[in-house]
Amino acid sequence: MVLSRSLLAILSASLFFGHNVQAAEPAPATANIAVPAPRSSDKESALIERGKYVAQLGDCVACHTANKVPAMAGGREFKTPFGTVYSTNITPDAQTGIGKYSF
Repeated sequence: MVLSRSLLAILSASLFFGHNVQAAEPAPATANIAVPAPRSSDKESALIERGKYVAQLGDCVACHTANKVPAMAGGREFKTPFGTVYSTNITPDAQTGIGKYSF
């Protein structure tokens, strides 16, 4: 009960003293500043770096790399109660991996 009254008092005081508070004026808009579009190689490089980061963060190599094969090439065997599952190839190869995938 005491806590309820305290919260009510705090809320009432904040409404009473804060009712006249106004937001600051927004910053003026800047002039039309031409920003050069990134070159496609810059976009591509950034996308590749982001992909590396995500793959490392998700530890994809742990499941998508079998013994004696290139990293991320798949083929790792997982025995489960419902059968054996093999990991897929997630290399950037266009023919055997995910190189042709897009969003």
